[in-house]
Amino acid sequence: MKGLLTAALVLAAWSGAIDAASAQNVAPVLRLRLGVYQPTASSCRNITGQTPVSAGVDYEPKGVEGTARPGYYFDYMSGSHNGGHVHVFGIGAESRSCGCSGRTMKSLTPFGGAGAGVYRLEIGNAAGAAGGAKTTFGGKLFAGFMMSKAMSIELTYQFIPSYKGISPSGLSLQFGAAI
Repeated sequence: MKGLLTAALVLAAWSGAIDAASAQNVAPVLRLRLGVYQPTASSCRNITGQTPVSAGVDYEPKGVEGTARPGYYFDYMSGSHNGGHVHVFGIGAESRSCGCSGRTMKSLTPFGGAGAGVYRLEIGNAAGAAGGAKTTFGGKLFAGFMMSKAMSIELTYQFIPSYKGISPSGLSLQFGAAI
């Protein structure tokens, strides 16, 4: 996990080294995302239910087309079932890159990236175990397609350390809209 966080931070720092004078080609982007979250550990699925919610906001400052772009994110994942609940809040830095350099595949433009940040976990477990809250470091890897300049679909894997035997790491499938 430390290797992933280090790689994400190096990628974000490297992509942030774009010459500010030439960073005029692409306007800043604010993107809202909404979808579903699927924890990979059964310990977490037992208290989040079958269709936990995920949401997020991304901000990318202006940049140069065809290069990795640094940005910032806020992610939220939540679910409740069997009297328990899991809420995850994440805020951090990410680097998003379009490997297509202006080309598209059947009007879909692929993208991918990584991020690292601080996550707040709130766990309530009705199965007799004590709940609680913890703040920790985590990260994410994501890939998706821009379906137009404003609409996207994204698959994200969040790496979040376990807390009280509950591992909230998992996949999110989200639809996004740039505003």
